[in-house]
Amino acid sequence: MGIGSNSLCILSQLKSLTKNRGCFIEYFVDEVPMSVNVLAMAELKSEGLWHAFAVALKSERTAQNLSQEELARRSGLSARYISYLETERYQPKLETLGQVCIGLGLSLSEFAKKIEIFCEKQL
Repeated sequence: MGIGSNSLCILSQLKSLTKNRGCFIEYFVDEVPMSVNVLAMAELKSEGLWHAFAVALKSERTAQNLSQEELARRSGLSARYISYLETERYQPKLETLGQVCIGLGLSLSEFAKKIEIFCEKQL
């Protein structure tokens, strides 16, 4: 199941800056300014990023009182796949990430911010 073009995150502008202790990339998602600390993100192992994704997914799902089955229904995925994402067995493609965000009722940028919070806790 695909997602509509309105649901996709489009990076309309990229700009590197130096700020505090790292290099930040500033970009715009749906005309909302966003920034990511590239140095901090680069310090994380790939496993750390996927762990933060899995924790953010389960945390948001449970905060909304959704079962894996209900999130699966809302996102057009299987409950088993949601379970595999939450236990880090699978790493989602961008399209799947979009479907999960639709199921959670969040934009990609909102969910990315939640993942970033868990990444920063690991530093």
